Amino acid sequence: MDEIKSFNHGKYYPFRYYIKWEMSKRRTEFGVILRDKWNAICETLEKEKEIFLDAFYLTSAFDCIYFSLGSVPKLAPSDVVGFVKIGVHNIITSKYPHLRAELLNDSWYPVDKRYDYSKMDYIAYYYRFNVKRDETFRREVDILDTQINGTEVTKIVEKAISIAVDNYNKAHEKPIDILMCRCPDPESVELIVGCPISVSASHVIGKIKGSSSNYIRKNYPQFSDRNSPYYVHTESFWAPSNFFALSRRYVETISRDKLDYLKLQTKWQEVIKEENPNSKGKLLELFVVEMINLMKNFEILKGDKGSYDINLGFEQIDLTIKNRSPILDRMGPLLKVECKNWKNKIGNPEIRDFSGKLRGDIHVGILISASGFGKETKPLLERLYFNERKIIVTISGDEIEEWLNKIIDGFNKGASERDDFETELENKIFSTCIRLN
Repeated sequence: MDEIKSFNHGKYYPFRYYIKWEMSKRRTEFGVILRDKWNAICETLEKEKEIFLDAFYLTSAFDCIYFSLGSVPKLAPSDVVGFVKIGVHNIITSKYPHLRAELLNDSWYPVDKRYDYSKMDYIAYYYRFNVKRDETFRREVDILDTQINGTEVTKIVEKAISIAVDNYNKAHEKPIDILMCRCPDPESVELIVGCPISVSASHVIGKIKGSSSNYIRKNYPQFSDRNSPYYVHTESFWAPSNFFALSRRYVETISRDKLDYLKLQTKWQEVIKEENPNSKGKLLELFVVEMINLMKNFEILKGDKGSYDINLGFEQIDLTIKNRSPILDRMGPLLKVECKNWKNKIGNPEIRDFSGKLRGDIHVGILISASGFGKETKPLLERLYFNERKIIVTISGDEIEEWLNKIIDGFNKGASERDDFETELENKIFSTCIRLN
């Protein structure tokens, strides 16, 4: 616990406070309403000794107050916003009665990532799992300090928790992450779990407890046998325990990028396993869009209606991306990207068709094929460069999978300098140009 105790167990809980009003009102009148509501928030926080204002932001349209709150460790985000909402309601009812009708139209929402000026998407929670021993039975072994069938029980527990997290992430859009898992004594496990701010931490903990308990009891019957020295309670491997949020310092160490790449890895498996021809192209399209959206130096251009400039004829897509990479500044301001998720490898006809789309200022194209490329394509790529000065960079599904594994492995090893998709793509384009030259 020394490591945990060293942290300042305060925590940001950012929320947006939307204020709705009738548009027919004069702006000066709304300014008074806004001032009174903000005073109600400040007065509420003065009374709540366990909650404090950390930062706030007023939108230029005067339609939203954004503020982040700090609290003591025992309060969950729902508790924090609940206390503030009740406090604001009570103060407005007593001191600003003219706002009571207005208050009914107000809405409280968790912070949206786009407006979260604290730049925190995840909250780190500390949780202690205690083994659920039945006190009516004599303890003959310290469970986590022993071995079963030659395997350390601590390793069994860590694997069970890891499988529980993987199962959760496969079933949910917003993933979670285990930042720390250790067994400090023979009867308990300490976890630090990273949860999205919009996800109930108690729900996540419950899922991890249930899934890991099921795995342990299913695969190691010694824990369910009342005659075994390893026997624990029949209902669950884990006893109830409390959890709380850690400090902002720990939240900032959570790698959002790792969670993004884990999510991409799951989507990639869907891309390569899909059998329906109509769905294969769409899945690859979504994967590539999310992949490029992780990159700072590349931006997908959008159409007039806000959609990505994508053509989906015959399971293929066209993306035009803006090139801001200092490494590739000579490649032109725009790049063309096309993806094909076919059963067979891509050959020369598809490459020639793609080269015809490289016109005007666009002379560099990226062709992604989940199934790979035929051996005869290399001479054609060289001719297109020497005859038409067109550079086509080919990326196979095997390369994408290799990139994903390499990137995630870097996160798992805690490497200070890690590769990402942007680095891999820049290196691929640059090396292709060097080879052609």
